[in-house]
Amino acid sequence: MSLKPIIFREYIGSKDGSKHLNFPVDIINNKVKEFHFILAFAKEGYQNNKGSGIFTASWDLTAFNVESIKNLKKDHPNAKVIVSIGGPKDITLFNVDERHAWLFNATKSLTEIITHYDIDGIDINYETILSSTEDFVFCIGGLIKQLKEENIITSASIAPSEAVHPHYNLLFNAYKKYIDWVDYKFYDHFLPSKEQFKELYNKLSSDYPSVLLAGFSTNTKDEIYLSQGTFLDACQELIDTNLLPGIFVYDADYSKATGYQVEGLAQNMIVEDI
Repeated sequence: MSLKPIIFREYIGSKDGSKHLNFPVDIINNKVKEFHFILAFAKEGYQNNKGSGIFTASWDLTAFNVESIKNLKKDHPNAKVIVSIGGPKDITLFNVDERHAWLFNATKSLTEIITHYDIDGIDINYETILSSTEDFVFCIGGLIKQLKEENIITSASIAPSEAVHPHYNLLFNAYKKYIDWVDYKFYDHFLPSKEQFKELYNKLSSDYPSVLLAGFSTNTKDEIYLSQGTFLDACQELIDTNLLPGIFVYDADYSKATGYQVEGLAQNMIVEDI
């Protein structure tokens, strides 16, 4: 299948003490068909280590408030704002007590957040899943399906890592008609060469056909796993062979220190192929 790159996504807000006072709109290439800022995160409440499904907005609400989101989308018609749920593996867990109650609470609380803040979509980012695979698929798939069918959101994505890939792949296969993008964490793998990156990308493409985005982390601790040069070289070759629909970066809080270099280079590659 021949794919043209159409999307760039940027996580933002995950780092404690972020210095962003607003969305860094200067990094948006207006020629990219879709540019997504992904707010990290809406925080789930827990009791006795069990997730309640009740979410609250936990990002910097001074920097990323209703007004700033509306202004962003008014000034940049290609921009959307997504809210991510889940988060770091040692802090947020997918661990439900009763799955029907979780689904009801999650749908209600996230609908309130999404409608209040003029959010366009949801991103599933749990890195640790303690509940059964069946409960994960039932809850997350049901959540995405309901938000989509009720027109609460227009975009839904999942963010697998190597450790939980089997859970997410079963979720994708069961609800693929509702899932628009897959932000796979390639930077969790040791990929010292572009050939190894492309080999993994092509392998995963069979699990997530047509929707798999290439992902890079600008956190300096992840450089030992995947370098900027290796990532960009691999992406260019995937674009040249019509295999890559888009790119995402995790995240703007780390990228700020380097002037958002990889964001600019990645979007240029996407635009040059349009």
